[in-house]
Amino acid sequence: MRVDKIITRDLTAVTADDTLRDAVRTMASHRIGGLPVVDDDLRVIGFISIKDVIETAYPYSEASSEDLMITARLADFIRGLHKLGGKQVKDCMTTQTVTTHEEEDLEEIASQMISRGLKIMPVVKDDRLIGIVRRRDLAVALIEEGEED
Repeated sequence: MRVDKIITRDLTAVTADDTLRDAVRTMASHRIGGLPVVDDDLRVIGFISIKDVIETAYPYSEASSEDLMITARLADFIRGLHKLGGKQVKDCMTTQTVTTHEEEDLEEIASQMISRGLKIMPVVKDDRLIGIVRRRDLAVALIEEGEED
C-alpha cells in the first residue's frame, strides 16, 4: 500500500514568522501534535511540535523529567510557556524535516517514522506540501492490510 491511500490532505501548516501562540492554537484546534512549517510557496522548511515548544520553554538540559513533578519546577515551566506565546515559530522549529511522497510504500514510511520517533510526516509533491501522514493512520492501514492477507 502507498502513502496516497492514507494521506490527510488538509494543508494545515504554519510559517516561520507565525507566533508560537498561533501554532499551538492551530495544533489544538486540529487535535494534532505538530505542523509542517512552510514558506510562501508551500515548500516545507521545517516542522514544529508541541514537544519543541515544551522543550523551548523548559529545556531538559536544565532539569530531568522527574523535576517537572516538583511544584516549584512546574511553576517555572508554566511561566516559561507563558513567555513563549509571542515568540515566532522559527525560534523553536526543527529544520531537519523528513518528508515523503505519495508513491512511497507504507512499510518504508513506517520504518522511517519508528526509527526517527516521528508521529507526523509531511507529504510533498513537486517540493510543495500536499498533506501529512500520521503514525496512527499508518498503523491502522498496516493492520487492515494484514487482515486482508
